[in-house]
Amino acid sequence: MADDSAHRPKPIIRASEIGRFIYCNRAWWYDRRGVAPANMRELERGAAYHRQHGQALRRANALRALALLLLLAGLLLAILYVLSQVF
Repeated sequence: MADDSAHRPKPIIRASEIGRFIYCNRAWWYDRRGVAPANMRELERGAAYHRQHGQALRRANALRALALLLLLAGLLLAILYVLSQVF
């Protein structure tokens, strides 16, 4: 009898799947078999929370960059003022 496994395409496992497997191998196993999670509402709320948190982090990083820029501008103006008083 011929080996039928040689003609079957091998499943492709992506890097994101490896991350899911490492986080929870049982959830990965269910997902590979098409079993939907029973806690979809909680998962959707968690995903929404993570999106909002990511947006908050981006805003915080932008504000930090702006604060640094304003601090450097103030320092430069202070140096120019001191130099204008000396010379």
